[in-house]
Amino acid sequence: MRLRSFLAIAALFAAATDAGPAASEPVGWARPYAGPWTLSGVTEGAPYCLLTLGTEGVIGGATLEISPTCRRNFPLEEVTGWTLRGDQLVLIDALRQAQISFSWVESGGFMGALPTGEAVSLDRGGLEQAGECAEPWKGRDWRRWSFAGGRLNLLAADGSTILSLAPGDAFTFVAEGPEGPVFFGPGVIVTDQ
Repeated sequence: MRLRSFLAIAALFAAATDAGPAASEPVGWARPYAGPWTLSGVTEGAPYCLLTLGTEGVIGGATLEISPTCRRNFPLEEVTGWTLRGDQLVLIDALRQAQISFSWVESGGFMGALPTGEAVSLDRGGLEQAGECAEPWKGRDWRRWSFAGGRLNLLAADGSTILSLAPGDAFTFVAEGPEGPVFFGPGVIVTDQ
């Protein structure tokens, strides 16, 4: 008799404390927002990067893919998912706590603020490469790359090395050139001048 009572109480407790769909189950509310979004600062020269909002359930929300560039340029270390709360799109941590909240704006995206107070926007769509290749690198016969001996090597069609770069940090490679350092990697490079 006690075992049956215990099982009944356990079943009631589980039903009462259900936090939503189990992880990996699609959540319908997320579908209209799913896909690539650009996270960017709103000041000139501010960094920007790609976030991909998913539809698979996680505790308190849905999956979120954060690009390495986003992790490098924005304080997203604790972010593990996203959700909707009222009229806001919220990036959440593993405890469902809001890390960054975005409010809908008329232009079709969202605006929010980082913990530092810096304004950021979240706009639908991925990133595209912009700008031009610097003059010294135009016309080079770039074909492939290799990683050997701890260096990233950009190779020509004949296999010769055009540029060999060493890791500068977790996301950026660097080489010394005649005009100064050459950076290769995602994101914005900020230097003191």
